[in-house]
Amino acid sequence: MILFCRLPSHCSRISKQIQNLPSPWENCTNGNLRRFSSYSRPACQEECYANFVLQRCQCQELYMNDSKAPYCSPAQLATCAYPARHMYTKPHNSTKVPCNCQNPCEDKVFADSISLATLSTNFYQDLAARYGKTESYWRENAAILQVYFPDLIEERVVHQKSFTVMSLFCNIGGVFGLVLGAGLISIVEIVDFCLTKTLCCCCKRNKRENNELQK
Repeated sequence: MILFCRLPSHCSRISKQIQNLPSPWENCTNGNLRRFSSYSRPACQEECYANFVLQRCQCQELYMNDSKAPYCSPAQLATCAYPARHMYTKPHNSTKVPCNCQNPCEDKVFADSISLATLSTNFYQDLAARYGKTESYWRENAAILQVYFPDLIEERVVHQKSFTVMSLFCNIGGVFGLVLGAGLISIVEIVDFCLTKTLCCCCKRNKRENNELQK
């Protein structure tokens, strides 16, 4: 986030929590990262870059949290680490470390918005009268920053299965009821009628055969 010090800045932040479905519905993971306590896609990409620098330079930059790797010296930063960063950001780089950063199954996203406005001349004159210095000094060095949440509400997005096994049976039953005009009781009655008709036919046939044998 970049702020302009000469202008009063108002920064608002909106929180959104996203819950994805696990495999096989979606490709999400809650995998463990070596340099970060919690998994996120940016953290995974940053770890891939750290592995790339470590593989090429045998050292890590100052902000990379790896207790097993030494930090790069100024000479190594200038001759190896910074050129490696430039090489890593190229779109077609065949020397990258294989990196498969999937979306996390649970993630919290913050959406930031910044608004800027100029301060009045009376404000700078009041600062100069109260604290000394010149008006031009306060124009160059004074800054106002207000950070706030516009709403005390957290948006929660939960991905759910659009079609479950129960939905499948409900749809099948609905189609049978619509096309055949029959419900579950009607289907049982049809099966009962077919069985009764079959048994009656078998009984009549056996009775006819017995009468023929007696003659």
